[in-house]
Amino acid sequence: MKYEANVYIIEDELAHRMAISKCLLDFTEKSEYINLCIDDTLNYIQLYRDVANFTICDNDVFLIDIHLNTDFTGIQLAKILRGRNSNAFIIFLTSDDTLSQFSINQQIYPSGYLTKNISENIMTNDALFPILNEIQNTILNRLEKNVVIELKTSEGITLVNPFDISYITTVSGLQKKTVVKTKDIEFIANERLVDIRKKLNSPAFFNSLKSYIINLLMISSLNQSQGMIYFKDNRELFIGSRHVAKLKKRFKNLEA
Repeated sequence: MKYEANVYIIEDELAHRMAISKCLLDFTEKSEYINLCIDDTLNYIQLYRDVANFTICDNDVFLIDIHLNTDFTGIQLAKILRGRNSNAFIIFLTSDDTLSQFSINQQIYPSGYLTKNISENIMTNDALFPILNEIQNTILNRLEKNVVIELKTSEGITLVNPFDISYITTVSGLQKKTVVKTKDIEFIANERLVDIRKKLNSPAFFNSLKSYIINLLMISSLNQSQGMIYFKDNRELFIGSRHVAKLKKRFKNLEA
């Protein structure tokens, strides 16, 4: 299950909107973590006039042409949006990057500037993807800090930030017992692995192995020939070469 983020393209030229939309769709297709919900028909004039009645979420993304064909600029619109929400992401679209310092002085703090080419190649994945990757990482980090799950133990309920988990594995010969290893602690949960999987529905967790749940964000490296996973908290796990091979593609996508 991917996390969904709204993306609003505020651009006058239809050809430019289409080119940007294609890049966004390409990113969504390649990403294991984020589903970009694209809106390129937003009435930005109404938004500018009545922003108080527009809901702006922390993880919303706005791609704004600096030179809008109206009586206000993209920078003025961005300033209003930033005043409404300090966490939303703003990317400026421009054919003139000399206004970048001006926008920073107005405390807009955009995530990036993209130059629109006057050609068939109006926008490229190479230009947009690095900014989108940074936004994706920021969103994932925000999710880490705001989510906890409940796991049953013999002592009651333990609250765990799921992104602190390195991996979870079954206990051989024991039903409803799993070993949970986080970056700080290790404990036995009185729950089946299949039930814990339902609580860890983020795409950051690799749930395709019968006896393990692996947090991809905690992996530091993989060794397929040895069948080993090495985690950022210095834990190691042997799962065999065949299982490591299954992880490799997902892990490479995470690093991209």
